[in-house]
Amino acid sequence: MRTVYLEETDSTNEECKRFFEKEGVPEGGIVFASDYQSAGKGRRGRTWVSPKGVNIYFSLLIKPDIEPDKASMMTLLMGMAVAKAVDELTGGDNCRIKWPNDIVINGMKICGILTEMTLNGTDMEYVVIGTGINCLKQNFTGDFAGHAGDIESLTDVKVDRKDLLNKTLGYFEENLDLFIKYKDLTPLRDEYNNRLVSMDCEVRVLDPHGEYDGISRGIDNRGRLVVECGDGTIKNVDAGEVSVRGLYGYV
Repeated sequence: MRTVYLEETDSTNEECKRFFEKEGVPEGGIVFASDYQSAGKGRRGRTWVSPKGVNIYFSLLIKPDIEPDKASMMTLLMGMAVAKAVDELTGGDNCRIKWPNDIVINGMKICGILTEMTLNGTDMEYVVIGTGINCLKQNFTGDFAGHAGDIESLTDVKVDRKDLLNKTLGYFEENLDLFIKYKDLTPLRDEYNNRLVSMDCEVRVLDPHGEYDGISRGIDNRGRLVVECGDGTIKNVDAGEVSVRGLYGYV
């Protein structure tokens, strides 16, 4: 997989889109990684703050052999890859996943993932998976204070950012190969649920049609969060439709 390193860009997701417009999707995909983003993007139109010299910002442009309605599961595959890579480089077992797109250590967010897909009619043109990982020591203020953190501060390990990127991409490719082989998350579901920070915990589903509370029972083979409501009914929550929060805080 080819990786292009940039000193700065507006957004690595946008770099992928511009590349596609000129050259399409190369075999095996392409990664754009930058030391700084002037207009980093998060989910639901939020800004991803991207200071220089301390973090990893990268986006992967691929066209996987999957149905378009399964593209959102690329977020879960990348989340697992990041968590495994961070734990390997820090020598711990600290990374947990806040479904669907955040990685946390001790309840503090160190990584966010934004997956975007473009269709031509009903056919997939490409998927872009953008990832930001907070690596070295830094101060988080404003809206980020209290729930954002970095790997170094939380693990006392100063990771090499290039090593972390390479390991993450390697694990993502392994996950993707399994996903394509089985056509769903069957071979990865148990590993994901073992890292799920809200497993068997109370959660609040922020559905635009009406919030509700329940117990998180992990993901199903389609990557949906299974929530058991108070009356015993089961709801399968799609990542693209709602947000989920711990009942008593961020996680």
